[in-house]
Amino acid sequence: SLSWIPGSIEQPHNLIHLLVGGLGHMMDNDYASFDPIFFLHHCNVDRIYALWEQAYPKYFMGRDGYKDKTGTTQQFKQIWGKFGWKDAPNRPGNPVSSMVDLKGDTPLTPFRKAGGTYWTSDDARWTSKIPKSRRFRPTAMPVDVNLQFS
Repeated sequence: SLSWIPGSIEQPHNLIHLLVGGLGHMMDNDYASFDPIFFLHHCNVDRIYALWEQAYPKYFMGRDGYKDKTGTTQQFKQIWGKFGWKDAPNRPGNPVSSMVDLKGDTPLTPFRKAGGTYWTSDDARWTSKIPKSRRFRPTAMPVDVNLQFS
């Protein structure tokens, strides 16, 4: 069923995969990137996060969670972990006990640092923490402006 899971930051994102993708590539994590809509969807997700970070610069969701209707701080959660059933502490069958907290220090598998440990949201929060060897470096490309038309 497509019911709301309080605290799941992934659920609105996943719902787009299911509603837009239907039974096509978008609904399967292993094949979603073969669908052109995938890139439009993820560009929009990045845009929304950037707007959110601009509006709330002192608030980091990975560490702080969110406020529920009563004003109580709740931790973001994801049913069965970051990759669904694949990294769940408990296998499907009892979804409530399979809710995994998503925090700033939750490993971002499969992405590893040079030492072999996994990157976390806290590690990747500021680009100043990312080694320069991992950053994009623009390269000069020669351009021939003297094109000849025949």
